[in-house]
Amino acid sequence: MKKGKNLIFLLVVIVGSFVFFHFNVNAEETEIYTDCGNFIVENEVLKKYVWTGDTNDVVIPDGIKKIDERAFHMQQDIYSVYIPDSVTEIGEFSFCSCDKLEKITGGENLINIGEGAFLGCHELKSFDFSRKIASIGERAFQYCWELEEADISGVDEIPQAAFSGCKSLKKINIGKAKRIEVEALSGCESLEVVEGNGQIEYIGNRAFASCKNLRKIELGNNVIEIGDNAFDQDTKLKEGIVITDKIKKIGECAFRKCSGLEKITIPSSIKSIGKETFFKCSSLREVNIEEGLQEIEALAFYGCNNLREIKIPKSIKELHAGCFGECDRLANIYFYGDCPISNLKFAYEAHDDGRCDEELFYYEDVFSKKVKVIVNDDKTVSIGSDRVSSVGNRYYIYDNCAFQVVKNENNKYEFKHVSWVNGTDGKENGDISSDYGEWWLMSVNSGARKAYYPLGKKRWSKQNRKNIASHAIWKSWNPYNYHEKVDKVPAINNVVKYKDAYYRIISNNAVAYKSFKGKGRSVVIPDKIKIKNRYYKVTVILDYALKNNKKIQNITIGKNIKKIGREAFYNCKRLKKITVKTNAILQKTIGKNAFKKAGASNYKKLIVKVPKKKKIYKIIFRKKGLNKKVQIK
Repeated sequence: MKKGKNLIFLLVVIVGSFVFFHFNVNAEETEIYTDCGNFIVENEVLKKYVWTGDTNDVVIPDGIKKIDERAFHMQQDIYSVYIPDSVTEIGEFSFCSCDKLEKITGGENLINIGEGAFLGCHELKSFDFSRKIASIGERAFQYCWELEEADISGVDEIPQAAFSGCKSLKKINIGKAKRIEVEALSGCESLEVVEGNGQIEYIGNRAFASCKNLRKIELGNNVIEIGDNAFDQDTKLKEGIVITDKIKKIGECAFRKCSGLEKITIPSSIKSIGKETFFKCSSLREVNIEEGLQEIEALAFYGCNNLREIKIPKSIKELHAGCFGECDRLANIYFYGDCPISNLKFAYEAHDDGRCDEELFYYEDVFSKKVKVIVNDDKTVSIGSDRVSSVGNRYYIYDNCAFQVVKNENNKYEFKHVSWVNGTDGKENGDISSDYGEWWLMSVNSGARKAYYPLGKKRWSKQNRKNIASHAIWKSWNPYNYHEKVDKVPAINNVVKYKDAYYRIISNNAVAYKSFKGKGRSVVIPDKIKIKNRYYKVTVILDYALKNNKKIQNITIGKNIKKIGREAFYNCKRLKKITVKTNAILQKTIGKNAFKKAGASNYKKLIVKVPKKKKIYKIIFRKKGLNKKVQIK
């Protein structure tokens, strides 16, 4: 009898041990079998899920603390997942490409959601966002097409592309977040309201691009920087855009086509308004520019049809091509200062092509119609009129053409053609004169440009010059020692040499890096170059630019580069360092095999240094051929 009891006790212990081993999630590796599938668990981490076909609704066993990376990756047969309260972390790409997953419940203690955790879960409609969530990774919910609301009020940062392409998302609470990174909410076509605690300091490039229904965002008063294309093509944005003197930068195309925007203040902390910043903001009716702004770049306010007047402070030094073009209702321009317009440069460069992926514009005029200029509230002149106008000391406007008289380094006067205000060669016959000591006369007709200049108080001479190009810069019209010099602008597609490299002219203010002709081991692709007293930004590296160069060891890529061509650095096998300064390149703007075999002599010695805000380059460069052994910092 005693032997029988001992035998029964031994059997109970053996069976109990088996059950404990089989279901204890603390074991080194355990496989748990349930009606909703099999779970492979190791040290409280769910390593892998296997669907068995019994049900489409998954219940993760209690006791799991982490769902490991790719645990449910590409599980096409699950519709819902219950996450127990024991789970605090969802790893990278855990549920990536679960195309039929519609619902996530539970997870009250969830804190961290990894990179790409729900990337490509196209049918995900419901996610129980816990207020305990402290961080989400890049692309965490990218392309969750059916997701309608999100509450991430506990996070400090919304990372790159976190909700990009969530086209059904209507409302999101960003709470205390201070940073919204690159493309964080781009392509959220249905997004209407962004709620928060007003703590935002940084908005990255294209953060809200193509959010076509966004009408309200609670940014607060702490914004320091707004990136390129941040709100590009937001058609209804009207509330919540407060720009204070804390802001240091507003990027190019930042509010492009925000047709709901009605009023904006540019504080003194902003030194430049970038290209197309407020392009076609058709409802914009009031722009307040505070003293301190120095530059308004090309097409900045182009197509702002409701803008009726603009006040330009004394600090302005440069207006670029078409910055107020096609502002149909713009009638009054106010310039302030003792002689503000005498130092004003009306730039005549063309807009570089394709930068914002839409129409191309080639405007050489600052204003595209006749406008009235009021200087210091008491002197009125007209730009675009058929008469001579004198604005300030040594600055003249005649017949759509602007001129300036300046002193050169030899203390001699120069009569400088600044721009064609209306993009025209002028009309027949007319004079331009000054009341400030030196007298100048000029007339224009279809055959010749005639200049009259003084040799004394009552003595005049005349010089005819035929076929002077409309884009020429008239440098030295000296009343005491006359000579004339014309600098012709290089034609588009011409190849020019600058220092140790060749460049191709691609627009009136941009060039492409073509090839290296130096003998050194270092190549610097500069931010800009100077050709015949004119600056050109270096925006493109052409196909095969440095292909098979076996001498160079260091390459620096300038901050204005937007495109890198096919096989640009192919087989530069002795490379030891690549320094990338630009933030503007995308995967689609880098050609095939651009970095293939770069550093091939010893991949481990090659270091690629990228901007801190462009971690995505690590992925992009490898897709374009950069070896996995290369260090990217």
